[in-house]
Amino acid sequence: MVRALDADNGITVASTDIQRRKVVLAPETVDIPTYCDCGRMGQVPLSGQAHRKGVITVARTAPQETQVRIRIDYWTVYHWKNDEGGVVRAETIPCVSNGRFEHQLHKRVRSYLAP
Repeated sequence: MVRALDADNGITVASTDIQRRKVVLAPETVDIPTYCDCGRMGQVPLSGQAHRKGVITVARTAPQETQVRIRIDYWTVYHWKNDEGGVVRAETIPCVSNGRFEHQLHKRVRSYLAP
């Protein structure tokens, strides 16, 4: 798994735990509409930047079968402003992945491992 991720320059591995078969991806900042949906404030969809972190786990499910689980979390910080434009309050808002990054990652891993 680590070699498959190292083969791609767009993914940075923060840490690995071979015993637990876990790879932690380095946190990144990404565009909201490209990778996730963070909801709306009133009638306006949230846009801008979101934070992304991820964990990939590998589990052996049978002698000839391996399960790769990709968990990616997104969130953004929304700043409530007063009439003068000063920040009054900041709120962390969880976002929902659109699956694009996970699909790309799964495709890369499969192509690396394919015979």
